[in-house]
Amino acid sequence: KTVSNILHKSFINNSINCELLNMNDYGKNLWQKLKNSYKTIKTYNKKDILILQHYDPIFLGIFLKFIGYKNIINVVHTNLFDYYNSVSSLKKMIVKFMFYIIRNDLIVFVSNEAELKAKKKFNLANTKTIYNIYNFNKNINNNSKINEKIVLGTVSRLHSVKNIDLAIRVIKELHNQYNNIKLLIYGDGEQKELMHNYIKKLNCSEYIKLMGSENNKEKIYNSIDALISFSSIEGLPTVILESINFKKPVFYTDCSSGPREL
Repeated sequence: KTVSNILHKSFINNSINCELLNMNDYGKNLWQKLKNSYKTIKTYNKKDILILQHYDPIFLGIFLKFIGYKNIINVVHTNLFDYYNSVSSLKKMIVKFMFYIIRNDLIVFVSNEAELKAKKKFNLANTKTIYNIYNFNKNINNNSKINEKIVLGTVSRLHSVKNIDLAIRVIKELHNQYNNIKLLIYGDGEQKELMHNYIKKLNCSEYIKLMGSENNKEKIYNSIDALISFSSIEGLPTVILESINFKKPVFYTDCSSGPREL
């Protein structure tokens, strides 16, 4: 979402006519998102360039391709190889089908390691690595105040590969030892209710908070002392760049693609 917004703003600033569509605004489940997004996109000129970011839009792009939309750029924002190895057999079949259909189309990855692994695994013919863009603000000051409390933050989709439950257990253990640690979890996703119940189950609601989705980056990073993540799969996490921009330390798992390249 962050990268899409920055890209959209860049196009507008350069007088390039474009529209930004978020499939999550078109329904609650995948079928609704596909159906309603398709209704909107099919009104566009078939010569328009479509930049499809992540799996749901790429899946939609397969149908658009068959009705005549040829100028499609597919963008994968995670490590496709590791993602494929982590999902169920049914999802493996779907992913294989998707990338077989578009194997000769342009597919952009946000990590060189992710590109090389996916290219070999899925026999992709036309791939490219373009790192996520981020506008660094040189005028940002670190407004954190030194105090006895340490506030750590996670900015992430609430998804199983992000290992939010592990972050919760780690912070609980640290809090039991030092009693001055707090965790703010920014983001939304399919595991929101699960994580809410997990925090209650571990009896740590007092110092671990689900903050929900937040678009105000300054608000997020001014509320924490450092960024942490235990994610097992990444493309190129923009949150690392954001955290550096706001002069916050970053503690991130050494994913083979993305964080390691940064």
